[in-house]
Amino acid sequence: MLAFAEVTAAAAGDIELTLNTNGEALAGTQMGETIAAADDLATLSTSALIVVPCGASVTVTISNASATAITVNSASLVITRVC
Repeated sequence: MLAFAEVTAAAAGDIELTLNTNGEALAGTQMGETIAAADDLATLSTSALIVVPCGASVTVTISNASATAITVNSASLVITRVC
C-alpha cells in the first residue's frame, strides 16, 4: 500500500501524518516534514505491507500525528492486492 498527501499548515512547524489500521497507528509509517512558513506545501508519502487474513477486513486511515493543525489539499491511497 502506498499513501500520498499534499498538506499545508497555517503556521511554520513540524507536521506528521501516520497510517492507521483499525484505529491504531501502524509502526514505521510516519510521514513528516518541517513547514518553513505558513501556507507552504509539503508532499508526504509512505508505504506499508498490510496482511489481511482471508475472510477478514481492515480499516485503513491517515491521521495527523503532530501538534500542528494542518490542511490536507489532496490525499490518496494506492492498494495493491498481493496473492
